[in-house]
Amino acid sequence: METIKKDLTTVESGIVAHGCNCSGGFGSGIAGAIKNRWPCVALEFRGNGTGAELLGTIQVVQIAKDLVVANCYTQVNYGPGDKRYADPEAIEACLYQLVELAIETGLPLYIAKIGCGLGGLSWEHEVEEIYESVFNDSNLRVFVCDI
Repeated sequence: METIKKDLTTVESGIVAHGCNCSGGFGSGIAGAIKNRWPCVALEFRGNGTGAELLGTIQVVQIAKDLVVANCYTQVNYGPGDKRYADPEAIEACLYQLVELAIETGLPLYIAKIGCGLGGLSWEHEVEEIYESVFNDSNLRVFVCDI
């Protein structure tokens, strides 16, 4: 796992993974940037429905032969302020599914610091250790994108 300075929307080949909510909002943060770059991802997201049963799952949207976007359902709700919306257990469940996807496709994984922006979690105190426990023992090419 390597942290790099990269905008997820500039990835041309690989798995682009980001966190999203289970309530149908897909217009701000990284989701908003993804919607602007690849509008089909937002359409697929909206077509997947809403509800807490999505928490901890991923939705894979094929953009090109060697480019996919993974919508990781890591929070039930969303909103303003400093409230904690992201669920660390859901993040971990999604990361394990991303490992399976990366193994299956052979593509590198470019991932946001899920839950640490609008999700209200701390990278240093909560999420980084989840990433390390899931990714550090793998032989996968994992790039945590920080812009």
